[in-house]
Amino acid sequence: MEWWIVALILGHLSALFSPILLPTNLVLAVLFITLALTLTLVRNRKGHFVIKTINGFVMGASFVMLTANLHYANYFVTKDKQQLMIKGKVSSVVVKQDNHASQSFSVIIDEIDGMPVERAWYQANIQVRLNWFKPKLLLQQGDELLATIRVSKAHGYQNTFGFDYNQWLFSKQFQASGNIKTVHSYLSYSNVQSTSLFSNTQQTSTNKLMSATNDLATQSLILAIGLGNRSLIKTQEFERYNHMGISHLLAISGLHIGIIFLVVKLLIKGLLKALRLSLQYMVVQVLILSVLWSYIALISFPISATRAALLVTFWILLNISYTNVNKIKALLFVALFSLLLDPFAILTAAWWLTFSAVLGIVLFIQKYPSKKNLSYQEALRTDGALTSKIHFLLTQLMNKLVYLVKFQVFITLWMVPVVMFWFGGVSLSGVLTNLIAIPLFSLFIVPAIFIGTVVVMIDNVGVGIDISSYIFFGVDALLNQLITVFSHYSIFHYWVNIANGLWFWFLLLIGLLLVSPVYLVTFTQNLRSLKSKFILTGSIILPCILVLAPIGLSFPTWNSSPKDSSWLTRALQPKLTMYLLDVGQGTSVLFQQGHSAFIYDLGPIYPSGFNATQSVVQPMLVGVGITDIRHIVISHNDSDHIGDIKALGKQANIKDKILTCTAQSYKWGRTQIDIIWPNHIAYQDINDLSKNDTSCVIKLTDELTHLSVLLTGDITAKIERRLVKMHNQQQINLKSDLLISAHHGSKYSSTSDFINAVSATKVLHSAGVNNRFGFPTKEVIQRFNASGMTASEVNEINQVNSKQTKISANNKVNQYSTNQVGMIKVEFDKPWFEINHSQYKVIETQLNVSGYLNHWQPFWKKQNPFSFTSEIR
Repeated sequence: MEWWIVALILGHLSALFSPILLPTNLVLAVLFITLALTLTLVRNRKGHFVIKTINGFVMGASFVMLTANLHYANYFVTKDKQQLMIKGKVSSVVVKQDNHASQSFSVIIDEIDGMPVERAWYQANIQVRLNWFKPKLLLQQGDELLATIRVSKAHGYQNTFGFDYNQWLFSKQFQASGNIKTVHSYLSYSNVQSTSLFSNTQQTSTNKLMSATNDLATQSLILAIGLGNRSLIKTQEFERYNHMGISHLLAISGLHIGIIFLVVKLLIKGLLKALRLSLQYMVVQVLILSVLWSYIALISFPISATRAALLVTFWILLNISYTNVNKIKALLFVALFSLLLDPFAILTAAWWLTFSAVLGIVLFIQKYPSKKNLSYQEALRTDGALTSKIHFLLTQLMNKLVYLVKFQVFITLWMVPVVMFWFGGVSLSGVLTNLIAIPLFSLFIVPAIFIGTVVVMIDNVGVGIDISSYIFFGVDALLNQLITVFSHYSIFHYWVNIANGLWFWFLLLIGLLLVSPVYLVTFTQNLRSLKSKFILTGSIILPCILVLAPIGLSFPTWNSSPKDSSWLTRALQPKLTMYLLDVGQGTSVLFQQGHSAFIYDLGPIYPSGFNATQSVVQPMLVGVGITDIRHIVISHNDSDHIGDIKALGKQANIKDKILTCTAQSYKWGRTQIDIIWPNHIAYQDINDLSKNDTSCVIKLTDELTHLSVLLTGDITAKIERRLVKMHNQQQINLKSDLLISAHHGSKYSSTSDFINAVSATKVLHSAGVNNRFGFPTKEVIQRFNASGMTASEVNEINQVNSKQTKISANNKVNQYSTNQVGMIKVEFDKPWFEINHSQYKVIETQLNVSGYLNHWQPFWKKQNPFSFTSEIR
């Protein structure tokens, strides 16, 4: 049964990343054939293991496909930026945040353009994620509104690393995302007639808890621990908690549910004892579970809390029925049930963190069980070294502490691959901080917040606020002191960024070092010969070496001179790689040599404080293994280019790495950096130019491949003409192999003379999806298509492309745009060498350009999920 569930989960996950969504009739046909084949083979008693595997895999994949078909059944977005009049209800909790220029929330739609939404009983609600810039009022969960909105198919930044907004929207089953243009009318949730037992409860609970903790410094943490709402925790603060290794404590997690279960158990048993009531064990357990699930309903069933409560419930039911089930099998059943309730939850970090942690705990307890607690008299009989009862208690306490340390080290190492995959690094302080924080959270903080929250929730006359204020005041003092200590000493927040590509190797290493010895220890004890033990030891060490070797080889030295180094050293040097990042309507370009980086622009920053530097650039630096930012260039002072340099982290003298945009040259490893504009000598009146025309124009040349790229910022035709003149006078050399188009592909840039002077074979456009400017414009696309062609060829290609704005290529120029293919990766291919009298002859060099988005992307990223070749954007 266990393997069937594992196969089902694998099928479930595989179907979610399928490049095409199969229609319902085809899925049902495949499912019917599989079931018929299974029954036939089982009846003939053939291939039971293979049958279970295939059956489980197909069942999991079919369930996802059928659920996804239901998700798209009422898909109402027919075009990008579609304007609609909708009537609906706010479905998410909205928390008022100071200094925020916008408000984000979810809406369940009941009417579209005056027509009611029709759906079958088995279909989910149509739900959209909306943003309201400079809201005129504070909407809250349960509010009914009539509004004009502008929506598009869900999409977000598409880069190799960083938060995937598209994936998050799909995992939460949103149909679309967009903006509110106008709210015509609304009805407050307090005036809306409740339709269910827990209608509007989460918003009411949030408002009550915020009111009870209004003047406390740790209000955001209490709200997160009590209700699982982290909306008040700022991104920078949460990152700091993550670096401390305690972010998992600031949510409704499995640990919290376990603690709450024990608190409820103690309270109910104490109440029964005080009332002198005696109830059967089964009745008491059911009563405890009822209170636990009432609390989870009160906070609106957060995913992590629901999963943990399911595990506790399943465990209690097994105890009640006196059924002895393997703990791992029980965990698999809970995982299966959680996916039946929320099929797309497996796309979230919370799902993986929860089950990975519980699996690690189960493995540790099974293979490293704690010693049985002995009484003092029993201990005296077994240990003659005991001198007193105090000595006995100290020994017991030390044994518990050692066991706790072993467990914390084990679970920290166990979780390394999962944490690395989702967060791009690990907290080396996690073991120490959790040894301090977990006992405090378990014994004081979580029980106190739980009791205070329940008191506030059930109070209707204001007395509960007064009682809970004392509880929360104590919690605030303890939390505040704990965070202050952790923040003050660097030993408590030591975080190491690790290239995301290495998480798989760490996964294998953890498996070899932590899991394999556990199952081999019994076998080793039965080996008597030295030769057998030597072979077994080698069978463990050798795979570890094979795992670690690729990690070590991924860090070669790259900064030796190409001219002076040996052919082997040169062959091992990592190639120069360029990433034109998908930052929406803005620009950010990352160049990488080994672990060193050169950055051109940091992407856009918005009035709300959200910026692409933090959400895109920083995760990319971590993901590709950058440890040294050598130079940064901000082309000009526009909001879509400047980003937020503080988001790059606490790198020493980061501002000193910013290059001044004046005509000069730099050497970065084997790359030549030439700033060719602004040029104060060639143009005296630079101060009279617009911000766009003062953009920093840079040419980078890779000395190993002799390939070059030209970065142009937002210069207009005026500066392009100036640069062409300087080029013709041989003051500068514009000729490059790769060009990033000026001003995102604006028709007022990229003149024909400039295009011909550069003579690039590949052109990249940095533009946002469905941007209001229409970048890159049709005129610019046609100019690049026409470069290097005869007049008749130009007329022919213009006729073909006259009615389309999609990029097409001729035989001379290939164009790529981030608003179509997401992040664009360019590899400056290292040349092959042949030895000829100690001379090295270059056989071939080339630019390898690839977009992040392609036909193999998951179906939920495509415009038409039922088509393999469908456009993604």
